[in-house]
Amino acid sequence: MDEASEKLAEETMMRKRAEQQLRKGDAGLTWHREARGRGKDGGGEEAEGEDGEIWEEEEEREGGEGEDEEEEENEEEREESEDEEEGEAEDGEGEEEDGEAEDGEGGGASVVDALREEVELERILRALAEDGMKAVEQQVERLREEVSAAGLEASLP
Repeated sequence: MDEASEKLAEETMMRKRAEQQLRKGDAGLTWHREARGRGKDGGGEEAEGEDGEIWEEEEEREGGEGEDEEEEENEEEREESEDEEEGEAEDGEGEEEDGEAEDGEGGGASVVDALREEVELERILRALAEDGMKAVEQQVERLREEVSAAGLEASLP
């Protein structure tokens, strides 16, 4: 009786943590998008304008330094992918020798690439969060079945 209740409580806590991580991930993506628009670089400096203090407080609440490390890792991955893209450009697939994109958009190609990368990262984050939520939901359902089989439904909150 106590073991099943403990398992259910543990699974409920895991679900709450997963939901919190999902919200935190969404907030991080929103923060990242807004920070780009307000001149905040990835180094943890204040955003320009009145919102600077708000960004600082959010960083402190969300773990501060750890996120900066994650952001640095993401930036390194972006730089590596940019280096790979530059390698393709040298082969004549990406940019022309004068530095303009083949379609004549100039520097707009890097903005488009950055937006594509951001969308891809958001898709990956959402997929991971959904997978985590599904796993937790399955565990909770399994525990509910165990509790039901033991005839303890009335003792559940």
